[in-house]
Amino acid sequence: MPGRRDADLVPSSLLPTTVQCSTPHHPWLDCFPFPRMRDNLIQAAESFNDCELCADVVDPTSGNIGVLVWGDPWLPQNWEFSDLFVRKWSWVIQGCPEIFVYSNYWRARRGLEELKASSV
Repeated sequence: MPGRRDADLVPSSLLPTTVQCSTPHHPWLDCFPFPRMRDNLIQAAESFNDCELCADVVDPTSGNIGVLVWGDPWLPQNWEFSDLFVRKWSWVIQGCPEIFVYSNYWRARRGLEELKASSV
């Protein structure tokens, strides 16, 4: 469309942060619709195994899916993080209280206990 910028086409939850723009990183980290989470991952890139993180997010073979997305993935409210993911990767979601709100919404729909930010 004439007059539209590329940034106008990007959902606000996926707009790049200053850290993303200034720090080389693997592009798969840009897929999380939580800016603080992306910054946490990028700033700690050398201190964790990204293959392990990826497996904990999406590998169903362990029987413990770490993240479920219940709708459009660019909408943060569609994301649910498992209790195992939250405990293991607590530093990743530090400063992201909305993750608990959204996760607990989906957990309540299935009759699961709430995740508690204080338990990480």
